[in-house]
Amino acid sequence: MSKAETERIWLPFALWLLPACAFLTRPRGWLTAQALLALLLNHLLATGW
Repeated sequence: MSKAETERIWLPFALWLLPACAFLTRPRGWLTAQALLALLLNHLLATGW
């Protein structure tokens, strides 16, 4: 799967990202968790990005 295809798949979810983040009480914690999960998945799957 190419990087462009992955971005195309996630594009519809970008519309809901800002409203969803507006309702978070502690956005920094969620941002940290998301970054750690993304790094973990990248290393486990060895995507080469």
